[in-house]
Amino acid sequence: MGATGVDLPTATSALCVQAVALATQATGATTVVGTLTESAAGSRQFTYAATPTDRLRITWGDGTINEFTITTLQSMATTYDAFFDADFAIAYRFVKPGDTDLTVNGSRSNGTLSGSVQGSFTLEGVLYTVQGNRTGTVVAAVDSGYAESTSEETTTGTLTATGFSETLNEYRLGHVLVYNGVTTQNYQRHTSSSWTRGGVAFAFVNARVHRAYVNMRPGDAAYWLADGALLREGVQVGGVSMQNNGVTIDVVLTVDGQTQILEQYPAQ
Repeated sequence: MGATGVDLPTATSALCVQAVALATQATGATTVVGTLTESAAGSRQFTYAATPTDRLRITWGDGTINEFTITTLQSMATTYDAFFDADFAIAYRFVKPGDTDLTVNGSRSNGTLSGSVQGSFTLEGVLYTVQGNRTGTVVAAVDSGYAESTSEETTTGTLTATGFSETLNEYRLGHVLVYNGVTTQNYQRHTSSSWTRGGVAFAFVNARVHRAYVNMRPGDAAYWLADGALLREGVQVGGVSMQNNGVTIDVVLTVDGQTQILEQYPAQ
């Protein structure tokens, strides 16, 4: 259900903060430049060098290079692990040479979320250009034996490649409640995104996926749903549905009678 390019900043922002934490640990002071070199592929063990002095580079054990040019990095959290759990501001350019070049901004202030991404990335050998914005809110409360958090986000933007263009329009809701030792979670994702591939126009109309959990297991069966229509050139040719086979709960897209699993979750 789309939005791959606009979701990229979530991963790159987390990596940016993790890299700064490692560099800072190595130097003893907040450090946003230099090079972290992984000792071997997959080891997650790094050595630090002070150059370059204008960006923070990660040289992975497999030879892959990631670079962050960081212009803003602030958080009210007291640890890097909790960076995004409090009010924060982050802005950087992320480059993976020959593959990705993104400029990312994000912030949370007094319950208001905002963010943007623009640039390009390569997926399965195809070069995409992305421009996207996120706005939303987050509300949290904690008391004795009680904690609750609600977040809402709307994502809009465009994604283009040779022979392909997409207009993004998505809404996401997340709600977590902990009370008397019981944790309940509810998630919603709605999309009315549209795209054109090879000159043919497609669109999701009010596509929705809802999920609910109790103590980390699927709960409230009546809450779970997946629905919405898929149009091709303005004519419905399929839609979104949900199937529970007892092992997995699948979000299924049907097009011209053919099915494809879009999302899959454990059924128990």
